Amino acid sequence: MQKIPCSVSILTLNSEKTLRRALQSLKDFEDVFILDGNSTDKTREIANSFGIRIVPQFESQEKNIKINDFTAMREKALSLCKYDWVLNIDSDEWLSPGLVSEIAEFIKKDEPKKAGFAQEIIVLDNGEGRKIEQAFSYPQYTKVRIFNKKSGIHFKKGKMVHERLFLPADVTRHYFTSPAYFSWPTYQEFFRKMKYYLALEIGQQKKVNFSPMTALKFALMDTAQGIYIFLKELRIQIIYGPKKTIPFKFIWPFVYYHFMLAWNFLKKNVFQHWI
Repeated sequence: MQKIPCSVSILTLNSEKTLRRALQSLKDFEDVFILDGNSTDKTREIANSFGIRIVPQFESQEKNIKINDFTAMREKALSLCKYDWVLNIDSDEWLSPGLVSEIAEFIKKDEPKKAGFAQEIIVLDNGEGRKIEQAFSYPQYTKVRIFNKKSGIHFKKGKMVHERLFLPADVTRHYFTSPAYFSWPTYQEFFRKMKYYLALEIGQQKKVNFSPMTALKFALMDTAQGIYIFLKELRIQIIYGPKKTIPFKFIWPFVYYHFMLAWNFLKKNVFQHWI
């Protein structure tokens, strides 16, 4: 079988728990490689077993280097892609067989001004647990899964975390029917990761001075978002029950994240002016 003419880059750091599953789902793609932060677990060994390229994220021998600017690292990954078609996936995600087939057909049509989106299904316990049928984030089509570098799609500058691709107005969206899967780790690991992302975002906030009224608006928006997530998931839990939904404790990191962003806006840009 001819492989799919598409590049796939994966950012890794001690990703042994999920990487094998991700790479197995990508075996039909022609150009797959990882950008690794000098992992000390079996990440590189797993990558080698699939015969893919291993590229260091940084020119350093230091072990276990965390990314502090995800947009810059994604741009580095794009520069290393051999094909114009690029698949966007993380080490804790994997593609369903149906989605691989849909992507292959999508690329065959070779329409650079189209970008492909797929629903993300949460799977607990690093992908070994149960699939979540209902969640506050569903249906989740926020991530551009497949795009062409000639389309003008690019990562938004200045986003150190929660990096997003910008779609020009002339790019149309195509929604695949088959899903991708997103593995969630243990609660402790999940919360630890969210706190790291929060620290990066707060660090980015501190570089910008907002007027008190603008900061207050952002603080209210983040507070409202935290409350919205909590209430929406509570409603879902009541309707569908615990067997089909996220363990409710996983909602706290999301609420905490938005409340802390709101507090930081107020502390830095409002309280010091008004008190």
